[in-house]
This record gives sequence, structure tokens and C-alpha cells, in this order.
Amino acid sequence: MFATENGSKAILERGKSMAKISREEAKRVAVKAGIDFHKDYHTLRSSEVDTLLTIRKLNGYRKPKNASGSTGRYFFYYLQRAK
Repeated sequence: MFATENGSKAILERGKSMAKISREEAKRVAVKAGIDFHKDYHTLRSSEVDTLLTIRKLNGYRKPKNASGSTGRYFFYYLQRAK
């Protein structure tokens, strides 16, 4: 379901009728979408980063105000630490 070109749209459509998802649920959705958390963030394809950013919206994650990196990278490492 999430591996298609319109994967981000499918995830957003799913999320419109749902409450915020937990960190663990966000990681499950990301893994199901094909994101490998054993890799470095900078090796992800742009479509995978787009999917991550879409999942971030469902989770409601916001990077720290004093962060000096991208929201996508911070969210990736946030999910990488999840069980």
C-alpha cells in the first residue's frame, strides 16, 4: 500500500480521520513503507524522505527550535530510537 508513487497521499488520507499516531506506530508505518532504519539518513531516496515527512505530520513531531538540521533527519533519528 505504501510502496506506490502516491504512498504519501495514501498515508495522509489514512490520517485525516485518525488522531495523532504514537512514535511506535509511526515507526511501524515507516517500516511498512520500506524505510530501513539500519541505514544512514543521508542514503535514503527522496521518495522515502517524503514518506517520512508525511508520517511526521501524522505523528505531530516538531524538531527542537535550536536544531541545526532538517526536520526529516531529526524525525528519522527520533524513530530510529523507538523500539
